[in-house]
Amino acid sequence: MNIGIDMMGGDFAPLEAVKGVKSYLAIHNTNVNLYCIGDEALVKPLLEEHQVASPNLHLVHAPQIIGYNEHPAKALKEKARHG
Repeated sequence: MNIGIDMMGGDFAPLEAVKGVKSYLAIHNTNVNLYCIGDEALVKPLLEEHQVASPNLHLVHAPQIIGYNEHPAKALKEKARHG
């Protein structure tokens, strides 16, 4: 199974998302691929600091965010796509 996690969403992001991933990995030792999606410059140091590592953990760099005040469909059309 593959799970994508928005590391930049929610209050106190990305720190709280990193803590959640760490908690999940401590309990679940399965063949689940976790795709942590967010700004690598912010997420990667937190993963290292909190010693969150797994061969099934993948960091997907996504430098742009859709803000609370933006309409999602409009943001998808207007923001540059990175491939």
